[in-house]
Amino acid sequence: MIELNWAVLIHTALAVLGLLALCLWLAPLGPAFDLFRHAWPLWVIAALAVLVVTAGTGHWREASLCALLLVAIILPARGEIAASLRADSTLPDGDQLTLVTHNLWGKGDERAEDIAQILTAGTPDLIALQEVRGGGLAVAAALAADYPHAADCGDGPTRLLSRHPFVRTGCLDGWKPAHRLPWLRVMPAAWGEIAMPDGQRVVVVAVHLPWPEPLNDQAGAIEALAALFQGFETDRLIVLGDFNAAPPALIHERMARRWRLQRRTLGLASWPSQSFTRAFGLPRLPVPTMLAGIDHVYAGSAWQTQSVRVLPDTGSDHRPVQARLILRDGAG
Repeated sequence: MIELNWAVLIHTALAVLGLLALCLWLAPLGPAFDLFRHAWPLWVIAALAVLVVTAGTGHWREASLCALLLVAIILPARGEIAASLRADSTLPDGDQLTLVTHNLWGKGDERAEDIAQILTAGTPDLIALQEVRGGGLAVAAALAADYPHAADCGDGPTRLLSRHPFVRTGCLDGWKPAHRLPWLRVMPAAWGEIAMPDGQRVVVVAVHLPWPEPLNDQAGAIEALAALFQGFETDRLIVLGDFNAAPPALIHERMARRWRLQRRTLGLASWPSQSFTRAFGLPRLPVPTMLAGIDHVYAGSAWQTQSVRVLPDTGSDHRPVQARLILRDGAG
């Protein structure tokens, strides 16, 4: 009886994994299938768990099938995995720009100074913040002394802070997602233009894209941002923030194509942080728990990536992301 139960459970799990693998491979057909790619790490973990149970209970034929399904689940991310392993050790001459992006999750309050120290490690030139509300307002205030210049869309929840004066600033106007939570006013973009030491001007855009579901919200935001970017020199453009989109979801290919930018956060997981459990009244976990990369940096062809990394946990459900980029001499 126990053997029969194991067989039924294993066969059911294999059927589910097969359907998941099929959905991952059907992602090019539409956003409904692409939704499954956002949760790709979970499917890999699930397949590994089923493989361990199947082999551990002596179901070797089923274990072989599970191994094949695991490969089928992993392969859609082969491009992301390969890109994350490539490194260009030759860095060009040019001005360096250090940027940080962080979704504060409305957290801060009594830890505002500590969070500010984490975000300012390495003395970034610009900091993009999302969900600046509640306790997050205290973090923005703690950063104000060192980052007195702000593109904040009228104290909106998406902000771009800078050590350097902005030549001009602006917001993405005229577009709202269909799905709006009453406690979160999503402002998709706040942007600012700064002058580099060599006189070149670059535009940096802080974004907070809506969730992948409803399906049309992210696509609408991408098109609205593409229209905004037509007014900028895209080869020197930088876009960073909370994208609510995790590779290997093909929505990232659409962003790169429509914006004419390249994603620099390759193979970098930033969500959920160890503090995510606190939302459920549970203690903070002692080990890193990030599975998905939904915080990203995109940049134009004039920029060379020097380094990209996640910063320590701040109490938010996201980990901050820091990027160092080099603007090639004479670019643009």
